[in-house]
Amino acid sequence: MISGLVATLNTDAELAQSALQAIGLRPTLELGLQVGCRLPLVLETATPAESHDLTDWLGELPGIEHVDVAYVHWDEK
Repeated sequence: MISGLVATLNTDAELAQSALQAIGLRPTLELGLQVGCRLPLVLETATPAESHDLTDWLGELPGIEHVDVAYVHWDEK
């Protein structure tokens, strides 16, 4: 399952940097190019439950104000 997300970072630079570091430690998340406070992400997971859990984790992460889900693709093999 592949999801395209857009995270809105906090305007506090330290909080935003802390969030970026935490996200960078997750191998299932790929960071795009940050534009202002907006950070595009690609999330690749094995199940919808895992995708939900990681999206919820992102939304609760200090330094992240909001997460928008822009795209979801279920790979039905």
